[in-house]
Amino acid sequence: MPPVLVEPLGVVFEVDDDESLMDAAERAGYSWPTICGGVAMCTLCWVRIEAGEGNVSAMATLERDALETYRWDGARKPEGSVRLACQIRLTGPATVFKRGVGGAGRSGVYR
Repeated sequence: MPPVLVEPLGVVFEVDDDESLMDAAERAGYSWPTICGGVAMCTLCWVRIEAGEGNVSAMATLERDALETYRWDGARKPEGSVRLACQIRLTGPATVFKRGVGGAGRSGVYR
């Protein structure tokens, strides 16, 4: 179970094999910004990979299409590797940057 550091919150939790980063955060008691609940439709869960990019699963077509169509269409993409937390799996330690991740009792679902 590789660890992930989520900045700027500064929390670390482990990600089970074949578990998405967003699911692992929720299991550890953190809420992650989402509307679609983790099906790669809203793209609100996007993260920037700060370290350990080689320990993140390859991007599948569903994720690539969602990022290109819904998130970055006409907008300036942030520098670095941007991925969807609902889709990525870890094979080793990583550090990600995501604003809006909440602690226990704080909802990350935007309505």
